[in-house]
Amino acid sequence: MSVGMRLGVSTGICFNYFEGYHGFEGLLTRRNKGLQLTGIYLAQKPLENKYRLNFWVYYGAGLHVGYVRWKQRIGPYHPAYGSGND
Repeated sequence: MSVGMRLGVSTGICFNYFEGYHGFEGLLTRRNKGLQLTGIYLAQKPLENKYRLNFWVYYGAGLHVGYVRWKQRIGPYHPAYGSGND
């Protein structure tokens, strides 16, 4: 189990838990005056090779939900909102 901090565009707290070959990763982050929550189920498997190198394959699925205050950030006259003459 580990708890850490994520820095970058989305800054927040991350949590990892692995038991055997299966695990969970969770992230609670802030971005653009909003909040995001991510949960990922992970599995790992050693990759067989003839050189006995320590390679692993990771796979899984997850869910990401959140919101941002985009309109306040780019303004009402941004091209993404159209010309206003529609």
